[in-house]
Amino acid sequence: MRKKTILIIIAVLIVICGGLFIFIHKKHNKKETPPAKAYFEVNGLSFDFSIESFARANEETGEVEIPTVDFPENPDKVELTLELIYQNPEYPAGCEAMALTMLLNYFGYQLDKSEIIDNYLIYSDENYLMGYKGRPDITPGGGCYAPALTNTANRFLLQNNSSYKAINISGTELNDLFSYVAKGYPVLVWTTVGLKPVNKASYIYKYGDIDYTWVYNEDCVVLSGYSTVDNTITVYDSIDGIMTYNTEEFRAVYDDMWKMSVVLEPK
Repeated sequence: MRKKTILIIIAVLIVICGGLFIFIHKKHNKKETPPAKAYFEVNGLSFDFSIESFARANEETGEVEIPTVDFPENPDKVELTLELIYQNPEYPAGCEAMALTMLLNYFGYQLDKSEIIDNYLIYSDENYLMGYKGRPDITPGGGCYAPALTNTANRFLLQNNSSYKAINISGTELNDLFSYVAKGYPVLVWTTVGLKPVNKASYIYKYGDIDYTWVYNEDCVVLSGYSTVDNTITVYDSIDGIMTYNTEEFRAVYDDMWKMSVVLEPK
């Protein structure tokens, strides 16, 4: 009887110690997401504040609703802060999914880098306009263009009862994208790795009235800021990090990539 009691006490202690270990482990490894911040400059007057200070949380989805009325109408400089996610080493060809993940996390989701690829990314054996062609976890892997990533984004948003929708705004001039950023909406844009000249394949896929070719060195990034004073733009790139480019140099590549762009807006 005494032996049985001792065994019970030992079992209880093991359970308590195990629970304590899990609690400490989770607390120690808890991922803290830095608050989204915005910086504006209008006619020499600067605005630097946390979006959390005026953003509203959607009670049903936990998303961050960003009111546009609080932003200056015509800012000369805008910098939105996102959580940077690198695609390597797990997904050497996963720039599109990483860019979308950064964008969704900006709106209040807390996705890891595998969530979109494993559960929402639309794949296609036919072409990169309909879905991701290839594999994001190998080199060379593959990729997708704006229509496919728009559908992937909306697949996620619909399945999570989001109040937002993804819109393919390809064809929009680069300077016109600035108005989205100024309202607090980062934009997915297609460029090339390191802003190098496009390296196009020979085969053509038609989408609407446009002939697209695959670009071997394509890259999908998040446009997060611009400065009309310094003539620069800022992007979050899952390959190179937070990058600042000359606006005209970036525009040349953006135009060569058919001005592909996607934005999230309230329904």
